[in-house]
Amino acid sequence: MVKQRYVHGTKYDRLIALGYLTKEQAIRAAKSEVRVGDPECLAFAAFGLTRGSKLSFVNDINKNLLERKLNYSCEESNAKCPGVSITIKNGIVSSVSSLSET
Repeated sequence: MVKQRYVHGTKYDRLIALGYLTKEQAIRAAKSEVRVGDPECLAFAAFGLTRGSKLSFVNDINKNLLERKLNYSCEESNAKCPGVSITIKNGIVSSVSSLSET
């Protein structure tokens, strides 16, 4: 399992400086605490863009992106076992569930 913690001088400080996350959000990202309503940046900071993930897209009839669903396995990311599924709509986390619940 990949361990992550908030350390000064990390990617979290850069995301704070760029205005993508608040300090409180960065602390939660370091603890992998993603909640409904969080910005997608927090989810990616918590679990990574591709490491241990399976990504799927939902498009409308005109091929516009409606949502993204990311499944992170606990073997290849810092998600708690059995893993986590995160759905993102319009840049905001709209659902978070255990992979066993999906």
